[in-house]
Amino acid sequence: MPKVILDTNVLIGVLLASRNCRAIRDAFLEGLFDVVISEALLAELLETIRKPRLAKLFKPEDARKLLELLQTDAEWVVTKTKLSVSRDPDDNVVLECAVDGQVDVIVTGDDDLLCLESFRSVSILTPQQFLNTLRAS
Repeated sequence: MPKVILDTNVLIGVLLASRNCRAIRDAFLEGLFDVVISEALLAELLETIRKPRLAKLFKPEDARKLLELLQTDAEWVVTKTKLSVSRDPDDNVVLECAVDGQVDVIVTGDDDLLCLESFRSVSILTPQQFLNTLRAS
């Protein structure tokens, strides 16, 4: 089963009812892949969903359910690797989690990660590209 990091922007897309992001969440709930997360990625998600301009766009209950899903069903990784690869230093935590969690795919809408295309044999895909690979397998 593929091990996947869902970047913060994808998880926010779930809350904002993005069709592709919701389809990815549904595929996870169906057991088509495993989600890998780290404390640093969770901290980024929490910081993002607390931004007032964003928080008013989704129900607090939906955020709570998403956080519970990650707490109970995701594989938690303690990152030890330190990288300076991305042109956006904030994105290095995603790559660090990918290395230490031995993931297969990073799903993101972030151009600073997507421009890498892959990193140490980890594919970096948009939500649509990831859904296409799930459907093909």
